[in-house]
Amino acid sequence: MDYSEKKIREAFADLGELDVHFDLSSPRHNVSPTDPVPVVHCEDGHLRLDGMVWGTRDERAASKRPILLVRAETVARGSLASRTRGLVMFTKFYEWQGEKGTKRKPYAVRPKDGRILALAALCKRTVTSDGEVRESCTIVTQPAAGPLVEIHDRMPVLVTAPHLATWLDPSTKTDAALQLVQTAQPADSLEPYPEDPLKVVQG
Repeated sequence: MDYSEKKIREAFADLGELDVHFDLSSPRHNVSPTDPVPVVHCEDGHLRLDGMVWGTRDERAASKRPILLVRAETVARGSLASRTRGLVMFTKFYEWQGEKGTKRKPYAVRPKDGRILALAALCKRTVTSDGEVRESCTIVTQPAAGPLVEIHDRMPVLVTAPHLATWLDPSTKTDAALQLVQTAQPADSLEPYPEDPLKVVQG
């Protein structure tokens, strides 16, 4: 994914100064589970961009696999609703068309106007027994809409510029914030296009 610090700063210009603590100088064409991704979030009233591991582990769950995606329909229930909200910043994301176990076709999805994408996420901070702080995130998804319907049945919840502050505001309950941002999904402004699978995985 191509990270543009300029585009990210422009997206949050109306919300105040953004403290960047993640290297945005090296674009990546593929992000795998447990890779760090750029996440904007609020901490002690300050707007920060940090690298967080994509995939949150739930030690209480039977499966120890990291949770990469969570459905918007279930976010308001249980411990998920109490987690810090963040925004994963990408210029595009990929969806794969086809059944698992078959040769699937990758589609890159990006905004037609070239703007930066803000994907709704839930963040988790844990401290190990050695005192190491680990931050991770899970991306929130919803039923696909617009041109993505032909590719996949789900899509990330995209937060538009007017709702960035609401999603990041800890005083707003998660279910209310989610309901608001989902009313303005810019699905029709996205453009999916096929890509060579080799290009998707190149570093």
